[in-house]
Amino acid sequence: MDLGLAKLITPAMEWLCELIGSYGLAIIVATLLLRLLILPLDILQRKNSLKMQILQPKIQEINQRYANDPQQRGQAVQQLYKREGVSTLSGCLPLLIQLPFFAGFFTAMRRIGFQTTYRFYELVKAGDTQGFAKLLSRCRFLWIGNVWQPDALFSFSLKSLFGGGSRVVSIIPTAEEAATAFSTLGVEAADYSTVMSDVITKYNTRTNGLFIIAIIAGVASFLQQKMTPATAASNDPSQQGTMKGMMIFMTLFSVYLCATYNAAFGLYWMVTMASGMLLQLILKKVYTPERLAKKSGVDVNNQFPDRKKKRAAQKEEH
Repeated sequence: MDLGLAKLITPAMEWLCELIGSYGLAIIVATLLLRLLILPLDILQRKNSLKMQILQPKIQEINQRYANDPQQRGQAVQQLYKREGVSTLSGCLPLLIQLPFFAGFFTAMRRIGFQTTYRFYELVKAGDTQGFAKLLSRCRFLWIGNVWQPDALFSFSLKSLFGGGSRVVSIIPTAEEAATAFSTLGVEAADYSTVMSDVITKYNTRTNGLFIIAIIAGVASFLQQKMTPATAASNDPSQQGTMKGMMIFMTLFSVYLCATYNAAFGLYWMVTMASGMLLQLILKKVYTPERLAKKSGVDVNNQFPDRKKKRAAQKEEH
């Protein structure tokens, strides 16, 4: 699903971390660069959503005219979209392009996390305390002790919701967590507990995080979807219900993903949501319905009567 992007992202992230000196900052920089790459598509999506908003009165006329003929109604709407230069696929295009990157980052963050865990093990086994401290400093980020562990006070999973219990998330992975990493790397990990016991004991008194990334990602995801023009412009009750359901699902999904997976990927997801929200705010200021309607030759005053009254009231106040 990641189209082989994980193989490119993994060495790129390692190089960026070597350059910056922090995995956390490297992830933020890489995420922002990705947002810049797809910026033209985001602008196209914003323009397209506004065009659909402006065409709502005409679409309502078509719906009334062909109320008893769904096939003719659909054809008339498609002809209107074609005539006005509206693409029904442009709204999905940024998401479709981001999906392989999402999968690529997910796989790359897991791979680097496993490799880092093994490097911790090798350094401790070799008695290289200086190398261990240097690697751990690269893995620290603000309140997070190790970005390759979840930003959480305790482990959270679906099992814990059904009485499966939970445990404190320590900075250094436990033997149980390391077993998955070593199994993936094809390395025998029988002596991990023996080699790492002193280090784990030293750091297990401090939790790895505070669920901050999960909370920020959830809030940003909710606000970003709330600000989406297509959601705000819809007058269909059933469509609005679907949009609200998706909004709740994506918010909870963001929180769950960032609370259960390593903080490195959580940072990518949080910055993606937050930067998307900021971009929506900027595009909302630059590409307004009135400006696009005026450019398209639409009567702005008749198209947006409520906004006209609001502006007139503001002028009277001043």
